[in-house]
Amino acid sequence: MSNKFRQIADWLTLAAVFLLPWQTRYIIEAGQLKQGPYEYLSISLYGLDLLILAALLFATLSVMLDKKISNKFDLRAYWLIALGLLFFTCWSIFVAGDRLITLFILARLAVGASLAWLIISSRLSLNKFLAVLLLAIGLQGALA
Repeated sequence: MSNKFRQIADWLTLAAVFLLPWQTRYIIEAGQLKQGPYEYLSISLYGLDLLILAALLFATLSVMLDKKISNKFDLRAYWLIALGLLFFTCWSIFVAGDRLITLFILARLAVGASLAWLIISSRLSLNKFLAVLLLAIGLQGALA
């Protein structure tokens, strides 16, 4: 069963990489600065975030159900960097002027780190990820 969850997580990760240039969002709170729109203060829910979270759920279930964990890479350095970045970002919550925006940015950072972990721990080859990303970029460029 854990192999099925891992396979679903891999394909959802591949779909997330394909949809990376095609992001759609739902604006929860539009940012305002001096009676005008300001993008950096906007809070939005991206469809890609939901796809990454679903892939993360399946990957986590796969790891929990798998008795032996074997990774291609030594992830200690990745986790040290991710935890250090998380620590400094969490520290910035205490000094931020708008804590809600800071929490939103922290959540976006966590989703990005999750996507990086999903790609690193995936059983799919790097060439497949690059081919899918180049296909998505090529399609978007052709439409532009």
